[in-house]
Amino acid sequence: MTLEAISTNPQVSVSYLGPDTSKGATLLHLQVTLLLPGQSASASALILTLSTMDIYFDPQSFLPLFLDFNIHPDNDANVNLPAEIRFGAYQSSNGVSAPTRIQKYLQNSLLLDLTVTNVAVNSGVPASDFTLPAATAGGEL
Repeated sequence: MTLEAISTNPQVSVSYLGPDTSKGATLLHLQVTLLLPGQSASASALILTLSTMDIYFDPQSFLPLFLDFNIHPDNDANVNLPAEIRFGAYQSSNGVSAPTRIQKYLQNSLLLDLTVTNVAVNSGVPASDFTLPAATAGGEL
């Protein structure tokens, strides 16, 4: 879903950085950044720092294995706290591969460890469940 959202946003830049061995295996490395035109050089540098995300893919399956980014304290955007999401134990459900192990690390410490026991793809949820009602004349929903 992240890659789909990235591909439709013209202000997002995706760079293929090639094979990368920093995770202990050779992985394919993409870097995603947000580009906002018309910003000063210092604002552009800050936005680049705040928005950069690195995605590492398995070179055989092309499935994402790692998502690296920085989070920042509310009162200091110049402080980078490294965060990483790890995806593993992929299983196929209706032809779609989904991770059944998802871990979140903050500053290299395990913060969250999820195990998915069941994946249902296109399980019959009607599209209308995802449609917002039309706005009324007064602009309220």
